[in-house]
Amino acid sequence: MKGIRIDCAERRAFGLLFAPVMAELAARYWIIDSQSGPFSITDKPNFRELDGLLDTYFVETPDFENSSETLWRPGTFPKFADLLVVDEWTYLLGIDGPEEDALLKAVQISRTPRFSDEFFTSISNAHAVLLVYPDGWWEVYADAVDVLQRFANLPDASEVDSSVLVSSHKS
Repeated sequence: MKGIRIDCAERRAFGLLFAPVMAELAARYWIIDSQSGPFSITDKPNFRELDGLLDTYFVETPDFENSSETLWRPGTFPKFADLLVVDEWTYLLGIDGPEEDALLKAVQISRTPRFSDEFFTSISNAHAVLLVYPDGWWEVYADAVDVLQRFANLPDASEVDSSVLVSSHKS
């Protein structure tokens, strides 16, 4: 699957880096897989308020209970973009549709081996957008050319292919 690589030697805040495409992000449900996150709020003076607000965006997903994956409603970005915890191999998967459809797609994609050919086929079939942070750069994958083009217009963007991720994650 064709994608876009966005180099960011410094760990720029997610919200700042992706500000030009935030409208694209705002409209989707998001699976977020971040070992240390997904959001850093415990050090904020308005922790209780943020915690309650995050609860309104969180989608209860029984299939994700024993994993680091969580599912979030549209509007999570840009609202919480600057609170996102980004660590090595953080990934976000944006899914369109009504909540019931998004939940079904999220579970289906989640059941495929991460970064396998089947995973990328599932993303394409769901018309989803994948953002993955291997460590030091972001990669963005989508089957829609217009979506990829919006990401390609970001600074330090270049073309990449998912086959590199697929081959690096084979057992």
